[in-house]
Amino acid sequence: MIDITLYLLDKTESVAVSKRFYDKTLQFIEERTFGADSYEPYFPYEGSPEYRRLYYGNYTVFYVIDGDDMDVRRSLWSGADDIDKL
Repeated sequence: MIDITLYLLDKTESVAVSKRFYDKTLQFIEERTFGADSYEPYFPYEGSPEYRRLYYGNYTVFYVIDGDDMDVRRSLWSGADDIDKL
């Protein structure tokens, strides 16, 4: 999440835009932590961990469940066709 926020800051040169994205995305994720294992599973390659995905606005957030934690691994903008980067 921090990397995405820093990228937005670099591209937009706006602290407000990057902070708003970070805060809203984090709130969206936190609201779903209690049912984290109920979201769509996704296996990007054979032998990969079981990713889950959330759809948030124009983004898809990929995460894995690690014990009681929801570990966000990647967030992709809907315009990206780089699903193989997982």
